[in-house]
Amino acid sequence: MTRTLAPHGTANRYSSRTDPCRCEPCTHAASRAALDRKVAQQSGRSKRVPSGPVLAHLAKLTESVPVGQIALAAAAPRSSLSRLLVERRPTISRVLAEKILAVKVVDRSTMSMVSSIGAQRRLQALYALGHWRKAIAEASGLTPQTISELLRGTWTRITVECDDAVRRAYALLSMSLDNCERNLVRARREHWAPPLAWDEETIDDAAALPALDAVPPAPAGRDAATRFLLGESVVLDQAARREVIVYLMEWSPRSPVEIGAQLEMSGEAVSRQWERIKARAREAGERVPCRRLALAGV
Repeated sequence: MTRTLAPHGTANRYSSRTDPCRCEPCTHAASRAALDRKVAQQSGRSKRVPSGPVLAHLAKLTESVPVGQIALAAAAPRSSLSRLLVERRPTISRVLAEKILAVKVVDRSTMSMVSSIGAQRRLQALYALGHWRKAIAEASGLTPQTISELLRGTWTRITVECDDAVRRAYALLSMSLDNCERNLVRARREHWAPPLAWDEETIDDAAALPALDAVPPAPAGRDAATRFLLGESVVLDQAARREVIVYLMEWSPRSPVEIGAQLEMSGEAVSRQWERIKARAREAGERVPCRRLALAGV
């Protein structure tokens, strides 16, 4: 593929590999660009900055906001943020860093209303497992009528308390099956996705799509993470999944993308989980895991 040459009077045309130009406007532009770089370096305003603070800020942001919404708020390409989370390069463009750091961390405790999409998808997933509406209502503390309204998508925004109530029920019921035939039939008819079709990181993202080939889970039982690592086919709950991520990130040379493929989640989601695990360990004053084999050059 032939690349279009940069216009005359630019530093790019002066340094073009295919047709470098040494005319006066191009030479002047190249000199000015070199001077700008030198001034930036001497003033501490280089074009690239360490990525550590940005990655830490992104880890905080992704605890409550999907990557797509962060990219929108930062006026930056989603692909740039995804690459940053997966590749974890030591430096990042100063412009992109400033955009990301300008996005404020969302504290759910200070919010009164949130999108209802996550609650609706969680309830639909519980129906896909055959759970009874009454059981969901009891686990969440919501009324059966409220469950029905959320399933229908009556409200586009709901209170944080309501969203938290659905999350509680989902945490209690999403790794078990029940026998409400009416809800199973409705879920099949409406093509509602079960829990394994959703990443924990994407279920609240309105732009995300479920993996519709996912199957309802069976309880994994005790030592699920160990059994999974030994090659047994088991379904992991959230705690066991985190345990597997910690072990593989710390003691294997696999990349987040490779680990994600084994866990049926994205490499981006693995990286976010890893950053959250480390952040929680630091906050609790516990040992912070690190990539031991990667650091050792294995």
